[in-house]
Amino acid sequence: MENVSDPLQDAIPEEPELSNSPRPEVGCCVNLWSTEATAALISYYKKYINRVGRKNMKSMREMFIRISEDLKAQGFEYSTQRVENKIRVLERKYKKHEAMKNKRVGKLSAKVRRSMYFEHKEELDEIFGPIVKATVEYSQNRDKCIQTDDEVKTITDLNYTLAKVGEKVGRLSAYMNLIEKNNGKRHQELMAIKLNELELQKELLEVKKQKLEILKKREKLLEEK
Repeated sequence: MENVSDPLQDAIPEEPELSNSPRPEVGCCVNLWSTEATAALISYYKKYINRVGRKNMKSMREMFIRISEDLKAQGFEYSTQRVENKIRVLERKYKKHEAMKNKRVGKLSAKVRRSMYFEHKEELDEIFGPIVKATVEYSQNRDKCIQTDDEVKTITDLNYTLAKVGEKVGRLSAYMNLIEKNNGKRHQELMAIKLNELELQKELLEVKKQKLEILKKREKLLEEK
């Protein structure tokens, strides 16, 4: 059977870091981030991030320039762009780590815990933890809003359907009333015809009665002769 890799074990590895030497080695390769340099970067980022937008640090770019200068003062040579890139990598890694952790339910095995570990996680909790939490809450609230909107739409559709059905019922009731009214009118006409028929029969009986009387008188006259 083919082995399926665990997504937690496919986590992006942290950028290779040098030993804890104050100054990264420079040679044929680009300066790599040491553990000590990364810790210093996180510390400065945490220090300055809330100052962005103020008079002496108007933009994120100015903040990264300042961090680069402070790192240089400590003996770490990293350009402003590399400082910014490293922060973005750490942020993406942290968010991916939290997303994978939230997908896991129950007790984690030692192997899974090792695959989820990366350095500086505790320091990054203080910086990106509230952002991730707010993002999750926003996503949940958005889903609730979408669900509420769907429910409102469903209710609106039902109200529209009820209105249409009510309109049809109203038309049907009017039609039934018209039929009953017509039936009543026909009944009245039929009763009138029957009354006329009775009157005619009464007149016919009267004529027959008169005829009989005339015949009797005629027979009496004939007998007298």
